[in-house]
Amino acid sequence: MSATLALPAAHPVFAPDAAHRRSTGIDAAVLPAPDPRCRAVVIIPARNEEAVLTATLDALRLQIDDGGSPLPHDSYEVLLLLNNCTDRSLAVAERYARGHPGFLLRLLTCHLPPAQAHVGTARRALMDLACDRLELLTTPHTAILSTDADTLVHANWIAANLGEIEAGADAVGGTIELLPDDLDALDPGARLAYERDRLYQRLVARFESLLDPDPADPWPRHLQHFGASLACTPAIYRLAGGLPPVKPLEDVAFVDALRKVGARIRHSPAVRTFTSARLDGRAEVGLSGQLRLWQQESAAGLPHLVDSAEWLEHRFATLAGLRRFNDAPSSSLSAYPAAWRERLRDLQSAALPTPRFLELLDADTLIEALFLVPPDHPPRRATITETIARLRHRLASATTGPANSASGSSNLLSFNPRPPAPADPA
Repeated sequence: MSATLALPAAHPVFAPDAAHRRSTGIDAAVLPAPDPRCRAVVIIPARNEEAVLTATLDALRLQIDDGGSPLPHDSYEVLLLLNNCTDRSLAVAERYARGHPGFLLRLLTCHLPPAQAHVGTARRALMDLACDRLELLTTPHTAILSTDADTLVHANWIAANLGEIEAGADAVGGTIELLPDDLDALDPGARLAYERDRLYQRLVARFESLLDPDPADPWPRHLQHFGASLACTPAIYRLAGGLPPVKPLEDVAFVDALRKVGARIRHSPAVRTFTSARLDGRAEVGLSGQLRLWQQESAAGLPHLVDSAEWLEHRFATLAGLRRFNDAPSSSLSAYPAAWRERLRDLQSAALPTPRFLELLDADTLIEALFLVPPDHPPRRATITETIARLRHRLASATTGPANSASGSSNLLSFNPRPPAPADPA
């Protein structure tokens, strides 16, 4: 049996101080109470996913712990919301639940009005409900775990997420890779772009870990924090105001909200998922759209452009400098434009947490202004092959690691800006 989800006409972000009293629009009374031993609530928004639901649920049902033993089913539950489905998704899910009665699969259905019929609304409603349910328990180190209906989580995905939470993370982003069969079936141009992008992202993550290290997110790490693998504690979910029910990129908006409240966000390589390479994705903006774009650019012979190594270095080093400035009252203002100095000093005097300091400062605008100083500034964008070569050159030139570069003074800042000609990473 499934429960019906009735959302209100509007679903505003709740105020943290009244969070425990707000209504999600879900009638939680129709669901069984969570098991007292529950440590994780997995949420899956789904629309017309009959072809993939069984495999997705199998991956969750067959989870293992860190020692390789089956993860007890009473230690987690799965909330599956089928919204606006016109296929047999509900029948598939109900048949699955009947076939695996020990697996705590909670089915919800709804029909959202057009303005709300998107994954942001569905994911928000599910995360609200998951948070409600976990707050009923006294179990320590609990977590809301988000994934997608076309995604297969790794066998230890739940245990790996909980391990990061136990280690002190408030939120965890997992890696998201294409399913091997889907990767093999990709258009050659899209596949090449995808593989180059994966290498580029790894190099950027390493570069950032050197220039602007985060003690809560040490190397090795990655850059992904999307709905297919995103976890958080109930406490930080409340503090951040919940997931914004926006369209598109509700997951990115949520991570922005987490950063503003100083959440310790871990990008863990140990947390892994595999997702489909379909080109007709449910969201307007996402992996499917990116794959389509890469395919179109390849067919048209257009270059694959990304943020340049020079821009990345400037951004990471400037952010690290701003963090140091906010933490040190005696810091000099000489490195910053005169038009910004009064604002910088006033905000520093307010003794704000660094995330709030950067937000009120409008750090992105300042970073952009410093980068675009005339008359001759480096390129903001460059081809991915050129940028990969430059990042490799910069990383090879570094003689200090993250443990020695907390001041941001790594000799990455004194490299030769003209590396050898780029080689094709493919």
